[in-house]
Amino acid sequence: MPRPFTVQCSYPAFHTCIVHVEADDIGEALEKALAEADRDDSWTDTGHCGDIYIYAAAEGAVDDPADPRITIDIPERFTEYGQLTRARNAAAMGSDPPCDP
Repeated sequence: MPRPFTVQCSYPAFHTCIVHVEADDIGEALEKALAEADRDDSWTDTGHCGDIYIYAAAEGAVDDPADPRITIDIPERFTEYGQLTRARNAAAMGSDPPCDP
């Protein structure tokens, strides 16, 4: 018999901020760039959104499926990481990612 579930779906909406830093190596440059971008007000919307993924799920009708007391494990292929991995693998093989989850 079917059971009710509450599922929180999400998608990344990309924004960008270009910062200029001086550093002795790439690691230092990246650390400085993250700190500088965090303080910067010039973030702009890229107009690009990523694929929809499952952020959290819980059994039953609940207000917050991400509540750690009730959330259930999401199979990786449905997560943001899983969606990115599928897209990267498809790009490496020169094809589009599969549409079936």
